[in-house]
Amino acid sequence: MAYSTTHAAEYFDVVVETIRRWTIEFQDYMSPTATPGKNKKRLYTSEDMQVLALVSQLKDQDMSDEDIHVALANGDRGAAPELEPNELQMIATTGKERQLSIEVDTLRRQVIRLREQLQAAEEVVNRVHETEVEIAKVKATLDATEKHHEETRTELQTIIDRLTKKVEELSREVGKSYHEGYMDALKTREDD
Repeated sequence: MAYSTTHAAEYFDVVVETIRRWTIEFQDYMSPTATPGKNKKRLYTSEDMQVLALVSQLKDQDMSDEDIHVALANGDRGAAPELEPNELQMIATTGKERQLSIEVDTLRRQVIRLREQLQAAEEVVNRVHETEVEIAKVKATLDATEKHHEETRTELQTIIDRLTKKVEELSREVGKSYHEGYMDALKTREDD
C-alpha cells in the first residue's frame, strides 16, 4: 500500500511542501519510491510513513534535524498510519470540504454584511434625494417670493413716481392759483 505526498501531508497535518522537505532531508531512511527523482511522483510505503511519523513527532518537540538524524540512525521510528491511503483520501476530502464549507459560510456572511451596507447606502441616497427635492421646492418658493417682491417693488415705485408727479402738478397748480390770487388781490387793491 502506497501513500501519496498529499496523503502524508493530510495525515501529519502539514503542507505538502513540508513533506517534500522532510523527504529530501531524511532521504537516507526512505524507500526509493519516496525519493524517485525529479518530476516523478513520490509514493510512501508504511516504513516511509513511520520515518515521517518520527520526524513529525520530534519536530513537534522542537528537535533539530541533526537530532532527528541521530534518532533515525539508531533505528527509532514513529507509528505508521492505521488508515489505508483511500481512507486518508476521504479524510483529506472531508477536510477540504469542511474548509470549503467554512469559506462558503464566511463569504455568505460577507455578502449579507455587504447587502446591509448597500441597503443603508441606498437609504442615505433616498434621504439625499428627498432633501434635494425639498431644497428645490424651497428654492422655487424663494424664487417666486423674490419675483413677487420685485414685481411689488416695481409697482410701488410706479405708484410713487405717479404720486410724485401728481404732487408736483398739484404744487404747480397751487402755486399758480396762489400767484393768480395774489395778483388778483393786488389788482383789487389797486382798483380801490
